[in-house]
Amino acid sequence: MTNEDNLMKYLSSCRWIDVLRISGLALVYTVLAKIVLTFAITYGTVTIFWIPGGVALAAFLLWGKKLWPGVFLGAFAAGIMVGDQFWVSLLIAVGNTLESLFAAWLLSRLSGFDAELNNLRNLMDLVLVGLSSAWISAVIGPLTLWAAGFLTQQILFNCIFRWWQGDTLGIILTTPLILTWQRLPYNWLQRWRVLETVSLFLLTFLVGQIVFFDWFHASLGHLAQSYWLFLFVVWAALRYGKHGVSLIVALVALQAFEGARRGEGFFANDMAETGLQNYWFYILIITTVGIFLALTVDGLQRAKQQLSEKSEELDNYFNNALDLFCIADSRGYFRKVNPQWQQILGYPLTELLDQHFVDFVHPDDHQSTLEALAYLRTQQPMLNFVNRYRHQDGSYRWIEWRALPKNELIYVAACDITERKQAEEILRDSEIRYRHMFLANPHPMWLYDVATLRFLAVNDAAIAHYGYSEAEFLALTIADIHPFADVPRLLDQIRHLESYADYSESEWRHRKKDGTLIEVEISSNELEYEGRRARVVMGNDISERKQAEQTLLEAKRLAEESTRLKSEFLANMSHEIRTPMNAIMGMNHLALQTDLTA
Repeated sequence: MTNEDNLMKYLSSCRWIDVLRISGLALVYTVLAKIVLTFAITYGTVTIFWIPGGVALAAFLLWGKKLWPGVFLGAFAAGIMVGDQFWVSLLIAVGNTLESLFAAWLLSRLSGFDAELNNLRNLMDLVLVGLSSAWISAVIGPLTLWAAGFLTQQILFNCIFRWWQGDTLGIILTTPLILTWQRLPYNWLQRWRVLETVSLFLLTFLVGQIVFFDWFHASLGHLAQSYWLFLFVVWAALRYGKHGVSLIVALVALQAFEGARRGEGFFANDMAETGLQNYWFYILIITTVGIFLALTVDGLQRAKQQLSEKSEELDNYFNNALDLFCIADSRGYFRKVNPQWQQILGYPLTELLDQHFVDFVHPDDHQSTLEALAYLRTQQPMLNFVNRYRHQDGSYRWIEWRALPKNELIYVAACDITERKQAEEILRDSEIRYRHMFLANPHPMWLYDVATLRFLAVNDAAIAHYGYSEAEFLALTIADIHPFADVPRLLDQIRHLESYADYSESEWRHRKKDGTLIEVEISSNELEYEGRRARVVMGNDISERKQAEQTLLEAKRLAEESTRLKSEFLANMSHEIRTPMNAIMGMNHLALQTDLTA
């Protein structure tokens, strides 16, 4: 792909808004570079701060590195405007562009970097990247000027260092200012704060004039020190955050530089003696310290806000929970309770606070409650502790507790289980009644495990009727009391019950311990027993009834057989009698039909 193709691809990816931004950046870069190169040269052709570099990096971070032509064109135009040769301006413009591109690329590679500079890490990343990337232009620019004959070899390395200082300060001073002010502060000009805002900037300006321009020198000259301005930086950081600090630092930097350029105030001799090295370190320190302090305060305020929101969220959860929540101290006194306490126990919340919770405990539960409190003092959590609490009407409610101690406080969640306890009591009474019905039933009864077919329980009637002891029964399965020939049918019946029916009735043959076979009518129903699927079975020995039925059937058969034989006898007798009678009757008829003659 040719250079022309690359250019066309780049142009096709740009939108009109990008073209406007590139043009605007080029114009701003050119104007700022012209101003700085005209008024801020401190060492040959080198400035103590290169503001356009900070502007370029901020533009790349806000709108993307595709704005690089704006930096290149602006830097090239500025070089031409100050009289540099074409190729010198071109190479310096390349160095300035690469510096900003490299800085933006480095920041984009850092995970978590936010262009709004919302935390200390973001600022630290920006400072370190500024210190690193500034070397690109600091090397290319002076070497170009040296090759063009504008610098001698003796001052080349010093010029490289000064160039690096200027670009670094430009990034650290200007880039945070632009990134911070991409969003405007919201309450500076509110009625209750206007006076403070105006006072901050007016006093900063006045003190800056005193320190850097020798105002009131006769009366305050011996007191005017540069650290005075730190008071206003701290004020801005605490009350106005990074927005206020960035403006105060910019104001101080301009005042200090202009005073030094005029030879007045605190840095009056710094330009001549050190080339504004003291100024550079002063502005670097006041800028980084001020923004670091502002971000620290902002972080604390955001943490406080988040803590307040979280506390409000927890209070809402605490106060609207359906269970009993409370905080008590290690001595057993309530410190905070939620409204559910009044709902469940009837006491006003103020009556519960600062009361020892043992005062509300049922007398029979005092000792166990005190032992639980002593256990919690060992910083061990307690789960599922149950005791009874007195209601305002004098009744008692069952409460189940879960408690977590933390130093001198105990955090508690509890629930009213009175209804559960009552249900358990009813169930326990029911179980006692049904167990009595099971054990005292005159018919044999047993429980067996559906999965293993083993006996789980048998009543006295079953033991007496079948001849097995209870221990012998519990060692058997229900298949063991059936004749071997009936077991396949039994297993098939059990599978059928698992699939279709809870209740069933059927008749089976059972074998007693002595080997006697009996006929049994079985009724069974499924239930859960000690966490297992089981069936409860009642057996009714119908052997005598079956024998009686068999006797009746045999009698019926005999009667029917007797009737049949009688019918056959009568039929035979009728035949035997009818045969001779037919002959007699025939002869009689013939005689009557024949005339008799002498």
